[in-house]
Amino acid sequence: MEEEKKGYQRMATYEILVHELTGMRVIQLFVNDRNVICIPIEMLAVHTFFRSILAPDHPEKLVHDVILNIISEFKSKVMEVLIYDLQGDLYLTKMLLRDADGREHYIELESSDAFAIALKAPCYVYVSDEVFRQYAQSRIRWYDAYAPDLIERLREIDAESFVMYPEYDLKLFLQKAIEVDEYEIAAVIQKALTKS
Repeated sequence: MEEEKKGYQRMATYEILVHELTGMRVIQLFVNDRNVICIPIEMLAVHTFFRSILAPDHPEKLVHDVILNIISEFKSKVMEVLIYDLQGDLYLTKMLLRDADGREHYIELESSDAFAIALKAPCYVYVSDEVFRQYAQSRIRWYDAYAPDLIERLREIDAESFVMYPEYDLKLFLQKAIEVDEYEIAAVIQKALTKS
């Protein structure tokens, strides 16, 4: 399978966490040090995701196991997962299957399910450049919706921790701090931006 895909970036690693500024559970996908996206995930999906990955021999089969069993029964293989568009807060995701005759089929799938399948298959996960562009633009809405007290939360973060945020989040934090005349926080964020 090719590692480079035009218009897409391949996921390098991931983590599932509670986002410290919004309190939401998210799958955080890392492509490199500068490109990160956070996909919200419901608690039930977190539970099934971890059980599917960490307890593959559990007698009760989950949706990820069932999908992979069906794919296998039809002598097909999961080739890749593409996160190809972002509409509002919905990540549009499809999985590429190759059947026994070499024909390829794209199947639309919920993003957290597709991601779990990609880890179990295993196969690469690709995120489109367009998703990264839209994601960066949507961050203002995202923080306004889930962290209306963003400035108060930024005050609680120690200076060294800011360098862990992607550049587009730091620019947003800087903008928000300047809007409310929080120049001390703004200076700390600006320093982190120069290091990124």
